[in-house]
Amino acid sequence: MRPIKSALTFINKNSIFIAIGLILPLLALNLWYFLQLAIEKKEVPRLHELAVSSFTSGSSALIGVLIAAYLAYRYNTRIENKKLEDSEVRALRKAVFCIAIKLNKIAGIYNSFLKENELNEHRWARTPAAGPIALNIVEIDFNELGFLHEEHGKALLELSVAEESYIAAVNAINERSRLVSEKLEPAQKTAQERFKATLAEGDKNQLGYSRLKEFVDADIYQIMSKATDSCYLVFHSTIKNYADIQPRILEIAKKRFPNIKFMDHQKILAELNAAAATASDPKPE
Repeated sequence: MRPIKSALTFINKNSIFIAIGLILPLLALNLWYFLQLAIEKKEVPRLHELAVSSFTSGSSALIGVLIAAYLAYRYNTRIENKKLEDSEVRALRKAVFCIAIKLNKIAGIYNSFLKENELNEHRWARTPAAGPIALNIVEIDFNELGFLHEEHGKALLELSVAEESYIAAVNAINERSRLVSEKLEPAQKTAQERFKATLAEGDKNQLGYSRLKEFVDADIYQIMSKATDSCYLVFHSTIKNYADIQPRILEIAKKRFPNIKFMDHQKILAELNAAAATASDPKPE
């Protein structure tokens, strides 16, 4: 079936050339025949009217076929262009949407679990566990965005870096959450027991974060410090990458399809924040 389908597709796309290839040889053969008669018999046959009529009707048929083929070609081209445009619009809308939801997600995780303790010197222990956080979120298909490679290759490369950074950020905070439950929490219990053994009668028996480092093993401190610093680093990088590439992809989409509407994530956020601020303001009595 595939060879037949390929042949039909070829015929459909090249119908105008096939028509010319079939009709012109017939007209040429007809003309050659009557020329031979004129040369050999040194006279034009009495049926020259038939020759003229054949040539006229053949020419008319050829012109009609050419016009029909041209119109069919233009119609098919318009349909193919519309399909191509629709697929490009879908790909750009998907990319814009993916960037928005991933930026929302990564910023939400940062605000919920990392921001509060970012400047705290004991963040290696104070920062809470957050995981497990799933990666199963809609992905950007770079094959669908292939039409941008030639003109906007740099933007696509930066978008791919942001995508990789997103995966690294989620993996980093999941890994730190695992270390909190498997390493830090048991170490805190051990440190609390060690701390109690040093107390004099009447002293407070609760070990705070300010002295926790003194009573945990050095390798625990090193592991948690490295994992925590890695989380902050990759989250900042991911948020910046998405924040930088988001307006560029939106601009590319709007310039390529000025009559198509694309979601403006930053505009939506600004409107939501403004509405929230208005709602929180006390109303004058």
